Amino acid sequence: MYPQKYAVMHPQRPAFIMASTGEEVTYAEYEARANRLAHLLREAGLQHQDHYSIMM
Repeated sequence: MYPQKYAVMHPQRPAFIMASTGEEVTYAEYEARANRLAHLLREAGLQHQDHYSIMM
């Protein structure tokens, strides 16, 4: 199942838990973070089907 659909169905369930801090990130928070990243990339000039890498 896609996280976006799961965020609609079960927004308060944990999507993942940060190993270093134990912080739980819900599907709703995960979706919001993904949307912020998408908007940032669009503002930087990336378009649909452009390829990019993210180093963490």
